[in-house]
This record gives sequence, structure tokens and C-alpha cells, in this order.
Amino acid sequence: MFDQFGINAGYVEELHAKWVQSPQSVDEKWQRFFDDSAAGVVVQAPQPIAPAPLPLNGTNGVRSTPPAIRRSISSTFRLDLPHDTLPPPGVVAGAEAAGRVYGLINAYRVRGHLYANLSPLAAPRISGDELALETFGLMQSDLDVTFPTINVEGLPERATLREI
Repeated sequence: MFDQFGINAGYVEELHAKWVQSPQSVDEKWQRFFDDSAAGVVVQAPQPIAPAPLPLNGTNGVRSTPPAIRRSISSTFRLDLPHDTLPPPGVVAGAEAAGRVYGLINAYRVRGHLYANLSPLAAPRISGDELALETFGLMQSDLDVTFPTINVEGLPERATLREI
């Protein structure tokens, strides 16, 4: 009877033992469950509900700042600097790419354990789009590009995305 509860079977067995001694010692839902199973009613454990899909690493799938927010930011923080003091476009693009790599690293730190293949007997887990390069605006061709590795233990100051 308790096999259907998997890893929680021991807990349910303890509840059942308490129920046998005193039915009021367990929650009302468990009382009904044990009453039904004692009466021969086939009772199934509740099936887990699939969680709603998570937003892609906090971005909700948005790869850049929406125009309305960009206008709001530019009107709030007006930069009246001469054009020649702005960083060259290549520097900005490099900083944006490094930020995307850092986002990927952070996603692996925060969510990677959910996709780790820890059991040699279980089917391998597939990470899907959540940890994909494309989710972070990166491509397969970026694997051999060198990026800064700030706060990544065990790596030199700069490494390729493939090494990271």
C-alpha cells in the first residue's frame, strides 16, 4: 500500500501506525485516506502536478530592453557628453557579450543542479532551452571566443566559452 508514495513511504507508514492507535492523531485528510484503504477502496496517492514553465533566467524570453523602457531610461538619465567621450561600439559589444556569458554562468550556478545527471541508472536529464547558449544571445561560434572569467574558480583570468 505504501509503495505508491516512493521516498515518502516511511513517513506514510508512520502516519498509518499513529492512525491505527488513534485515528484522531492524524490530519483529517489522512484519516479519510486510511479509512478508505481499510474499507478496500482503491486509493491512489495524489499525482504530482507539473510546475508552470519558468521564465528564461529572469528575462521572460526578452533578449533586450523594450523600446518604452529604453525611452524612459534615456529621458531620465540624459547624458550630455560629447560624442567622442562615449566608448567605441566594439567595447560596448564586448561588454554586452561578457554580460551574456556571465548570465549563462549564473544560470548554471543557480539552475544547473536541476539538470545534472547524478544517477547512472536513471535516464539522462535534458536541460532544454533554459541553459542553451541561444537563450543568452550566444552561438556555437562563440565557444572559441575568449571572455573574462571574473569569480569563476579554477579558471584563468580569461578563457574561451568552451573552457568556461
